[in-house]
This record gives sequence, structure tokens and C-alpha cells, in this order.
Amino acid sequence: FRSAQLVEWARRNSELRFVLDVKNRFDDAYRLARAAIGSPALGQSFIPQIYHFDQLEQFRADHFFAGEIFTSYQSGLSTTAILQAAERLQVRVVTLTRERVDQLRQVPASVVILTHPVDDAFDAARLRARGIRGIYTSYVSPASAPEVFAPWPNGCQPGSQWKECHFMTATSPEKTPSR
Repeated sequence: FRSAQLVEWARRNSELRFVLDVKNRFDDAYRLARAAIGSPALGQSFIPQIYHFDQLEQFRADHFFAGEIFTSYQSGLSTTAILQAAERLQVRVVTLTRERVDQLRQVPASVVILTHPVDDAFDAARLRARGIRGIYTSYVSPASAPEVFAPWPNGCQPGSQWKECHFMTATSPEKTPSR
């Protein structure tokens, strides 16, 4: 996609969110992205992926984008330190490498955890059952693992003790959890 095509796609599909993963010339790339997107309202369709918590300031100053995702693969911080910083700085979504996810005793309820790479449908289902909210994949699709793509029931979060929150037993996203 060229940037103009992506912006037009976002304009026509307002329910979609696009993760922007800039690898270099960070400031220049996001200045160009803001210019191509144009309006802060449309900017809400885009979520920048950040690599260092000190990058938050440039995105939060103008609220142009729909929040941010902290990604851990370049970070020298421990997983515990990443999750504590995310909670303190109110970063709602963190991407942890598979190695970091596999070392977690429990998926925190305070932060949405995504992971990568996950290219096996059974592995994706196992991760979702643990409370991982999303995966980066090249192969898993709704056709190969529909349960992985089912909506989480309303009010459910990772670590929930509500039976209805376990996605494989949930019958409907509208079902009200009870203890």
C-alpha cells in the first residue's frame, strides 16, 4: 500500500485500526504520517508502535493517534519492568515477544498483551486461553482458527475467574459474566 491508499482505506473503513510500525527516522516518518492522514479524527484509525517509553510524549502531546502500543523486542528492560512502566504511564497495550510471554506466570489484567510470532493455530488458541489478547501472524486466519478471532465477552479481561470469560466456553459476547 502507498500512504494515500492506506488513508483512503481507513476513511472508508472507520471500524478498522492500523498499527504503524516505523523502524527508522521515527520523527520524520510520523511527521509525514500526520500530514498524509490529515485530520485528528482520521488519525484515530492509526496506532503507532513505540520502542521506548520516552517516545510517548510526542504522541500524547496532540492526541492525533488512537493511543500507542509498546513493543518489547528491542527493550533491555525486564518484562516486569515493562509491565510496571506500562501501568504507571497508562500504556494500555504491550507487545511481548513469545519468549517473554512464555515466562509470564500470569497475564496481567491491567494491560492488553499481544505477542509474536505466532504462526500455528493451536498455539494461537493456547495463548488466547491464557489471556493473550492478540497475535502477530503470517498464517493464522479466521478460517484456520475461528475461535481465536471470536470477540471476547463484554466485561471479560485476562485473568478473570468468570467461567463465561474463557473464550472457548463463551456462548455470546453479550452474555453477562457472573461469579
